[in-house]
Amino acid sequence: MSLERPALAQAVAMHGAVARIAVAGHAGSTPRETGTAMLVWASGQQGTIGGGALEYDAAAQARRLL
Repeated sequence: MSLERPALAQAVAMHGAVARIAVAGHAGSTPRETGTAMLVWASGQQGTIGGGALEYDAAAQARRLL
C-alpha cells in the first residue's frame, strides 16, 4: 500500500484516528519489501506488512499510540 491521500482521507473519515505502518528497510528474505505499508485504527486495519508476529506487534503498538 503506497501513501495514497484519498485512501488515507477515507480511512480517517470512516474510523477516526489512523496510524500508518511502513517497512522502512529489510535485509535477506522477507515477506514484504521496503515501502510496504498498512493502515491501523482502533478496531481494524487495511493492508498487510507480511503477517505473523511482526505485523501483530506493529499493529498492537500502533493502537497503543492512537
